[in-house]
Amino acid sequence: MEEVLGILGFSFGASLGVSAVRSVVGGSRPVFRDVLKMGLQVWDGLANVAESAREEAAAASSDPAVARRGRRRAEPQKIVIAHE
Repeated sequence: MEEVLGILGFSFGASLGVSAVRSVVGGSRPVFRDVLKMGLQVWDGLANVAESAREEAAAASSDPAVARRGRRRAEPQKIVIAHE
């Protein structure tokens, strides 16, 4: 009888634990997603600022090697995934 009560108690405790973890993680998932999106936007913004500063420095420089290094293509690049 003790083994049956032990198994039932463990099952009940495990079910409560799993439901508690799912509710905490499920509720925080949108927050994590929003934080990651905001981080990516900040990263892109800083990259744009750095790129414009690089272009201004290249335009002000009389060295053609520095001016060439600062250029980037304006159009988005297409990513190609090779299938075997």
